[in-house]
Amino acid sequence: MVSMFLALAAVISTQFCTAASAQPFRAAFVDEAPSDPAFFDYREALLKAVEQRDVNYVVKQVANDIQLGFGGINGPEAMRAFLTVDPIFLAPDLQKRAPEIRERNWNALQSTLELGGRFEDENTVFVAPYTWTAIVPEKADPFETFFVIGDGVALRDQPNLQGRVLTRLDYDIVTMLDDDDEETFPKIKLSHGQIGFAHRDYLRALVGHRAFFSQVAGQWKMTVFVAGD
Repeated sequence: MVSMFLALAAVISTQFCTAASAQPFRAAFVDEAPSDPAFFDYREALLKAVEQRDVNYVVKQVANDIQLGFGGINGPEAMRAFLTVDPIFLAPDLQKRAPEIRERNWNALQSTLELGGRFEDENTVFVAPYTWTAIVPEKADPFETFFVIGDGVALRDQPNLQGRVLTRLDYDIVTMLDDDDEETFPKIKLSHGQIGFAHRDYLRALVGHRAFFSQVAGQWKMTVFVAGD
């Protein structure tokens, strides 16, 4: 009788562990901005300016020493250059793509502001988007880790809208298997191993753009806007 009980317990334990390991890694959307009305109003006004592509307003909302890269690219004028993309400063083969690059930069800033975030350092710093503050699986490759930024997102068996829906994703953390910017439906792998294709609009890289905000002389300012690891 004891041996039967132990055997049954072992089976239940194994089933529980298997089920637990099959649970997807997720990072639910979080936005703590409304808890600080002053910051919330600042971000709303900034986001409106970004939507209107108002360069001058945006530049006024950044700190004098804002960091825009890892190679000493700093300051409000660097932000202006990032948003205006003057063709004269591009390589000859890229000059015709200046409008495309400009819009991509604006979209990067807009999506960063739209995707919530959290306060850190005793609420003195706001970090956006929420994905940058999320806990990711241990040993996850930062360049292959992506977030599904939505619920009910289709995982398909083919890289197109005609593909059969394998499952629906809800803010899952996934691994990118084919990160080609030209692919509308890149191939991804879920935490329990299932592979499929999801629309790029619902995927955000862990090392994508993020912004930090702090108070400077009593006013909220953007102090960091970078991408990469």
